Amino acid sequence: NRNQAALPELTRALLLCIQQLVGEAPTESPEGRTQNFFERVCIYLQSHYQNDITRDSVAQQFSVSPNHLSRLFHNHGHMTFINYLTHVRIARSKYMLGNYNLKLEDVAARCGFRDAPYFCRVFKRLAKITPAEYRARTVQHDDRTPTKH
Repeated sequence: NRNQAALPELTRALLLCIQQLVGEAPTESPEGRTQNFFERVCIYLQSHYQNDITRDSVAQQFSVSPNHLSRLFHNHGHMTFINYLTHVRIARSKYMLGNYNLKLEDVAARCGFRDAPYFCRVFKRLAKITPAEYRARTVQHDDRTPTKH
């Protein structure tokens, strides 16, 4: 009987605690907010790499200054904005070269490069081989991979 009499009081106390917890949403640290923002920008770049985007256009998209965006990449990405964008574009081009039989001009255009010669120079600088060599090695490697039946 004593326990049953205490139940309404315990229920009210529990509900009060829950209301206070719901009302007090956990505050995110400034570092956590900055990391979250950096991740959102990276996702945006990974989704829009094929477009003609610049540091200024991305800064405007996220309502920050271009210098703030540069600092963000320097501090959180440990590289420049343009280096990150270039790495995203080259990674996508590797996928396309290995999986599709597209002309280099088409791969370059689909990955956000204005012309194939520039794309080839950037690709070779980062991958240490030309796009054609990369494609040949990838296709050759796939031919040697046993198929599962």
